[in-house]
Amino acid sequence: MGKIASKTFTSNGSWTAPAGVYFITCEGVGGGGGGGAGGRTVNSPGSVVQSGGGGGGGGAIVSRLTLPVVPNTTYSITIGSGGSAGTPVLSPNSNGGNGGTGTNTTFGSLATFPGASGGIGGAGNATASLSAGGQIPFGGGASAGLSGGINIHDSPYFIL
Repeated sequence: MGKIASKTFTSNGSWTAPAGVYFITCEGVGGGGGGGAGGRTVNSPGSVVQSGGGGGGGGAIVSRLTLPVVPNTTYSITIGSGGSAGTPVLSPNSNGGNGGTGTNTTFGSLATFPGASGGIGGAGNATASLSAGGQIPFGGGASAGLSGGINIHDSPYFIL
């Protein structure tokens, strides 16, 4: 019996199906969504500044597929990147920027693992009540999403 080989990709590359391998198990995940930035509200009088929290980035879904391959054929692998962080705002009464969508991870033309949606930016039209001159700092920073990946397991003994 042949040994099952496994290969993990966390960056773009290629994989060649070994002789005698006609099917693989492929686990993949697209890039995660970026987090949304906090919003900013300025209420007068008193220059009260209040921020809505930034939305969290979406998590990408891990999928496991059995795929047919052709022995001695090379397949390109593209690893999805994480979405960008939402843009912070400095203007009064402005919503925080939405996080970017993660990009797809692909195994040749045989499989696509979609990227996740970015988080929604925080609202910039909240009301606050503080004494005159009081201030609450505007929204915190958002973070970018994580990159995807692929794990391939081959077996020459796959039975239909």
